[in-house]
Amino acid sequence: MKKATLWAGAAIVAALCSFPAKADKAYYVDPDGNQPEGLTVDAVYKTVQSAVNAAPTDEPTTIYLKPGHTFSEGDVLFEQRADITIIGNNTTLQGVKNKRILRTSTARLVLKGITFTGVDYTYGSGGVLYFMGVAGASSELVVDSCVFADNTVSGNSEYIIGGTAIATGANDMNVTIKNTVFRNNTYGKFGGEGGMLLHQGKNGKLEVLNCTFDNNRLTSATDGGIAVGMSNCANVQARFVNNTFFNNTVSNIPRGSVGNIFIHGTNNTADVVNNTFYFDRREEDPGEGTSDQERMKAVYKRTAAVNVNDGGNTLNFVNNVVTGTRSAVISAATTGRTINCHNNYCVTIEPHANTATNLVDGQQGNVVVTARPENVGDPFIADIEALNGLMAGVGIASTLTTDNFVPYLAIDATSPLRNAGTAEYLVGEANVVPAADIRGVLRNDGSVDIGAYEYVSETPGPGTGIQTLQADAWVSVYTQADRVVIENCTDADLALTLVGADGRRIAAMPLQRTLSLDRAALPQGLLLLMVQHGDGCAIEKIVL
Repeated sequence: MKKATLWAGAAIVAALCSFPAKADKAYYVDPDGNQPEGLTVDAVYKTVQSAVNAAPTDEPTTIYLKPGHTFSEGDVLFEQRADITIIGNNTTLQGVKNKRILRTSTARLVLKGITFTGVDYTYGSGGVLYFMGVAGASSELVVDSCVFADNTVSGNSEYIIGGTAIATGANDMNVTIKNTVFRNNTYGKFGGEGGMLLHQGKNGKLEVLNCTFDNNRLTSATDGGIAVGMSNCANVQARFVNNTFFNNTVSNIPRGSVGNIFIHGTNNTADVVNNTFYFDRREEDPGEGTSDQERMKAVYKRTAAVNVNDGGNTLNFVNNVVTGTRSAVISAATTGRTINCHNNYCVTIEPHANTATNLVDGQQGNVVVTARPENVGDPFIADIEALNGLMAGVGIASTLTTDNFVPYLAIDATSPLRNAGTAEYLVGEANVVPAADIRGVLRNDGSVDIGAYEYVSETPGPGTGIQTLQADAWVSVYTQADRVVIENCTDADLALTLVGADGRRIAAMPLQRTLSLDRAALPQGLLLLMVQHGDGCAIEKIVL
């Protein structure tokens, strides 16, 4: 029996959104011009645009938005800025008709704790945010603990290819999207290579971590990504970890399946690890009076998990659950790509749309259960009904649980997903399997569940020992100059595991009395310190 595991839950998000120490420049935005409580700033502005305009071009600037307020601004433009962070606290940026909310070519942009909603944009990619980056230099975009909800990009040109929430330019850049929700957004009319997030960057990283894509819709003629599309990228290392893709669909019928994730370009590597892909749109059945084939087209929409094109691209598909879609991994019948599939659990209508022959039932720990044995053209209602019966055996919830900032799909005690994943999958020398799930639950007993959710026993098993959220009774953690010091407050030796906010295990080490770590060598932001004391386990949060 798997031991009960500790989790930080929604508290992780609160820690990530907490105000850091004062930046080189700090501004506050309040429509009434009031000073913030408990925060020292250099100036107060009444609009986001005016605060951006005041930001210097050569030093970092943090802009704090009034907590709980809704700002209605469009085309907030900032260029040639070195480093801007915009932080909200239950703050909303409301769209203006036919305008983006943000457009920037700054070298580094960080967005935290903001809800973006109400965009109705026609003229280009990137309905909420268009991040161009800086030509000739590596740029960085970080979106953390945000919500993109009820936004629409209709698109009036066949050259517009997606990104209702976020679109990037084609410069060199690193992009991280984490702890963020994309809900009820629509990209329509033309194109659609990346419905909610369109990435066109080169020579860098794309990381989508601990996010949920919920009921988003894409218009696509032949292929693309309903949630995320890598369009004409080159030499990008992508990671999609601990995400939930729930009932995302397309609004017309493509010639084949459309993935939630689309990998297109040259020499890109995508690690798709511990994600949950779920689809069940039978409630859209138009009723009697139409043929089975027409009903299928109106209801089913033919989605897949991942679509990978040739061009020297590599897909590592590990520990994912795919249930309810037409297929799991699809790829054109070419040889110019590499697909590695391990420990996935797929319940779909058919094995795969084209030639993803690496995803085979009974090989490399994969389970592939299909409503029909072959790819024989469009599925019928009978296939969908058979699929529905198979889905019941997965032991996964059909509705999102919302007790976490990022909603998730839980699994039950009898689910075949439990302990069926691999705890280690190496890409180079790095283990790409996350040490924690979408809620921050640490996988600390050597067993890994398939999907974004790690099952936790409601009742601790024998020998579980002390269970507590905080580890401050066992360790004392503080900073001292350029060091992070961890002191043992018990009479026993402890075992420490340091985990990043993305669930990746950073280091494991014993602790006898005192441990001093180089702060510069640690990732900035939230870290989870897992402390093992005998048979007990607890967590201490560290924010750097």
